[in-house]
Amino acid sequence: MSESDALREHIVESCSVHDNHLYAYEFDSRTCTLIMRTMYPHSDPVEFTDVWFTDVWCHHLECVLGGDIIFDMDGSDLRREIETNPDLFDRLKHHGWPKTEKMNESIEDVIERRQLSVWHILSSYGLDGFVIARERLTFENQQETPLRSLPIA
Repeated sequence: MSESDALREHIVESCSVHDNHLYAYEFDSRTCTLIMRTMYPHSDPVEFTDVWFTDVWCHHLECVLGGDIIFDMDGSDLRREIETNPDLFDRLKHHGWPKTEKMNESIEDVIERRQLSVWHILSSYGLDGFVIARERLTFENQQETPLRSLPIA
């Protein structure tokens, strides 16, 4: 069984991350994968849940404080994100964000052509933002993901 197959065995269809604490997140630009690692500290034992966004086209996360408390990661739409962040897309397009493959292609065209979805991430403390990706997967873990250490020089 491959590592990918073993990981897929831990997918849960519906698992709330309401009141979970974000303890780590990572974006791998090689695989276009964003992983949000959360824990629910109010249970015994503590529950650990990872939320994976695959085939990420773009994401915008802000106000990361450490110990962020997730309120929800719900389905959204581009219009909501533009209304919530009216100048964001215009301001960052001069930096090539979000990237479009064709010069005259709109953000809506990319989302439709690539069959992507939009998720809004809202916290009661800290993190706020959105992810535009193909898929959202939720995994339950038995323990916290170990910290990665810097290579020893």
